[in-house]
Amino acid sequence: MHLTFLQDIYQRFGSSKKANNGTLHQNLLRKYKGMEAKLWYKLVLKYGTQKGFVDFEESPGADFGTASESKIYTLEQLHQIREAEIEQAVLALKREKRRQMEEEYDNEITDEQQVYIDALRMATTGVRRKYETLRENAAPVPDIPRVVDLK
Repeated sequence: MHLTFLQDIYQRFGSSKKANNGTLHQNLLRKYKGMEAKLWYKLVLKYGTQKGFVDFEESPGADFGTASESKIYTLEQLHQIREAEIEQAVLALKREKRRQMEEEYDNEITDEQQVYIDALRMATTGVRRKYETLRENAAPVPDIPRVVDLK
């Protein structure tokens, strides 16, 4: 099983010389017998950034292509990305909650209550217009000089 995996890696990502060298494969497996994880680790370091080695689709910070195209994030950048994702998720939850509350409120009001609410709005608007008209048409306050007693 290890041999098949090793051959597959070299055939897909290594040079044709290494891909067709059965002796190399046997020697590597012999050298790393009982320590195969070290061999896989070294292969990942060497070939891991090549397209198709590992599928990181839709993972933040894993837009690997070739080593020169790899985007490496600092811990602070990853933290900022994560904070932004959390903030977006919180905003989405708040919007959903607000929508649910509005829907529940709309469902609680009967047609009769809505007619009454509309009538109150119209009356309030009418009173406000009358007040503004009176204020605009009111006579200006007379300017009366003050009499000062100088005794």
